[in-house]
Amino acid sequence: MVLLVDEASGAAVTEREIRILLVELDGGEAKASLVATTHVAVTSATSYDHAKRLLGTTRVDVIVVSCGGRAATEVAPLEAFLDEVPEPPVLAVFPSLAERIAVRLIKRGIRGLLLSQDVRFLATSVRELLRGGTPMSPPVSRLVMQRARRSSSRLAAVKLPTPKPGALVDQPGRNDARDAPQLSQRQREILGFLQRGYSYDDIGTALDLSVNTVRSHVRAIYERLGAASKVEAVMAGLKLGLL
Repeated sequence: MVLLVDEASGAAVTEREIRILLVELDGGEAKASLVATTHVAVTSATSYDHAKRLLGTTRVDVIVVSCGGRAATEVAPLEAFLDEVPEPPVLAVFPSLAERIAVRLIKRGIRGLLLSQDVRFLATSVRELLRGGTPMSPPVSRLVMQRARRSSSRLAAVKLPTPKPGALVDQPGRNDARDAPQLSQRQREILGFLQRGYSYDDIGTALDLSVNTVRSHVRAIYERLGAASKVEAVMAGLKLGLL
């Protein structure tokens, strides 16, 4: 059996089969890899609409979307699916992936990105995801890290506005939009929850917001801070004195 871990608390939940909903848009390679693995239960869907119907009747731990075509043409339907299905976490498999596509999907909430050449590691990647990781094929990980380094270099040149002589200086830690005009008060609150490791569901509960509203705020935070992931956004917030 497989030990599953709650992402928010880090505590062990239970030991059982991993329930995977597989959206099969490829030639069957992903399914062949998963069914050859022990302690997984795979339910297949032939389209995103089919997957959404199955989610209404089937309990699932993770969704795997295995794409067979070019990422540039398949990314828009996947983004729409991520918007409509904020949970459970989604891992996608592509034959190839450009940096801009990887960044778009990470901003949209994708939790794992593999290349088809690494599909044999799919079950291992699913387990890593459920333990709180962000599984990526090495080439994809390098693309994301390179972008993160470029973002960090840009942020190093960013300075907060210097108060004019005689202007009221805010006290450290005070939540005031004048400290960081690039984020709203709500977005700064959400960024603080991300720093503490809260899930979108937890943030929604704490702030009385829907999960989709939280996701919209997070996307806006990413855009305004030039971030491609939660880690980058938190790093940017720390550099700019937002946290």
